[in-house]
Amino acid sequence: MEEELYISFLQKKRSGTLTAAEQSELDDWLAQSPDNQLVARQVEQAWELSGGFSQEVALDANADFERLARRIAAAELGPAGKVVAMRPKRNWLAIAAAVLLLVAAPLVLRKYLGNDSTMETVATNELAAPKPIELPDGSKVWLNRQSTLQHFTKNSEGERQIELSGEAFFEVAKDPKRPFVVKTALGEVTVLGTSFNVSTDGSTALEVNVSTGKVRLQPNNSSEHLLLLANETGVFDQNKNSLVKSGGAANNTAAWHTQKLVFDNTTLDSALAQISALHKVGLSVENEAMLRCPLTVTFDKVPLETILETLQALFGAKVEKLDSGEYRLKGGRCG
Repeated sequence: MEEELYISFLQKKRSGTLTAAEQSELDDWLAQSPDNQLVARQVEQAWELSGGFSQEVALDANADFERLARRIAAAELGPAGKVVAMRPKRNWLAIAAAVLLLVAAPLVLRKYLGNDSTMETVATNELAAPKPIELPDGSKVWLNRQSTLQHFTKNSEGERQIELSGEAFFEVAKDPKRPFVVKTALGEVTVLGTSFNVSTDGSTALEVNVSTGKVRLQPNNSSEHLLLLANETGVFDQNKNSLVKSGGAANNTAAWHTQKLVFDNTTLDSALAQISALHKVGLSVENEAMLRCPLTVTFDKVPLETILETLQALFGAKVEKLDSGEYRLKGGRCG
């Protein structure tokens, strides 16, 4: 409603945040009628009366409004109890309620959301591509499909806290005084500045792969942890209650983000599974003995067609497309 807009302008004027354009609009509105000027005076009085609103006690909006209403009612009486006439077309309590909300809003935020304000939430759906996100500290995150992320806001102090469900790739801005902590349902990852991938199904497994720098992986409710360096992977399996480190050579955990696949003497069986996962397509072989063939090659941001042509050349096989939309390698040999 129009009146609420100008009440908000009056509030902003009190707090010193009213823009020049809003001030001009407010002046025009005040000049339109004495009624508008009366509203402005009533708002000023409500602000003065709300000065007793306590910031130290538990917030009770109903009680505070009733107290404010009683003070307003008392203020409408003259020294001898004379009633001050009010214009019937204006709802004084409605105006006071609006002002009370303006006064109380920052207190509600501080009480229920903390001094660091809210955690912001970003989510992707099943059909969306990985979503790039820039955090308030300059860190970058790529959120994979079916994943949800809550992160700190600009006003946050202390550690930079993230809550992750699903999978994400992080490039963390260095800040030695403010650790960067990724919390999941199974454990947390702590870093100062690095790039790494975190994947969790939220119930049984948490996997962390480090691209650069060093991170710590620690399961919830445990003193055990792993220190992971570049190209190392740490996996916590809740069912087995195991915490295992592997790697030292490049792997393809973050291929969904980097679009890069590195195979170093990898069996064709494993390579086809990773290619299939990245490009969301079924891949198979006609001769199952081919699955044991080693593969050493790097595919860096290349389309599926190029990968299939390379496999044809390396193994002397022929790629055919099946009616189901999947691809199959026919014939071929190792080496």
